[in-house]
Amino acid sequence: MSAKIFVGKTAVWLQVVRRILAEAPICSEIIQKVAHACIDPTRRTQHLHRRKVELPMHHDLPKPLSDARRIGQAARLVRRARNMTAQQVATAMNLPLRTYEYFEAGAGRVNQDYVHRFARATNCDPWSLLVGPPLDSIEFARQTADNKLMMIFLIALGEFVRTMGDRLLTLDPRALIEAFTETFRKLEAENRAMSEETASWLDAVRHRMAGDPPEDDE
Repeated sequence: MSAKIFVGKTAVWLQVVRRILAEAPICSEIIQKVAHACIDPTRRTQHLHRRKVELPMHHDLPKPLSDARRIGQAARLVRRARNMTAQQVATAMNLPLRTYEYFEAGAGRVNQDYVHRFARATNCDPWSLLVGPPLDSIEFARQTADNKLMMIFLIALGEFVRTMGDRLLTLDPRALIEAFTETFRKLEAENRAMSEETASWLDAVRHRMAGDPPEDDE
């Protein structure tokens, strides 16, 4: 293309741009930036470079833990709470130590058979291990290892399901929310009162054993 033809086409293009700017002032700033970027390759390169720097680096974002990894971390907490070594648990699960270490490291997919073997070996609640990832908690299994909260809940739920049958279709979600909220609120209040009563009793026993005179009731 000759220089005259290029200059001529450029002039025509600029006239079109000016007409657009005149008829649509609201788009003037956007079109001017586009025009400058097209005319000045250096400016366009700098703009693209600036955009590249400002974009978030997706490969730097933390990768969420897999369910198997979370269950493995929860299992480690339970094992340590039981004062058991990895070898002891592996032997109780009838697994090679390396296989158990893979399970505790969360390698591969969730193995429910291993979860139930682990629960028998450590006398914990297998369902608390499996429910931990949806609850976003690796502490849940350790916290409920002795009271078997999830196992008891599922047993009670199973009995309720068998009793209700197709009447489950008629349950009002609001009634479920109210029932579960009230149940958990009551459990929390009773537990707090029991803890305070136990702490008060232990404090009184310590004072009596130390020979402190009893406090007079006013």
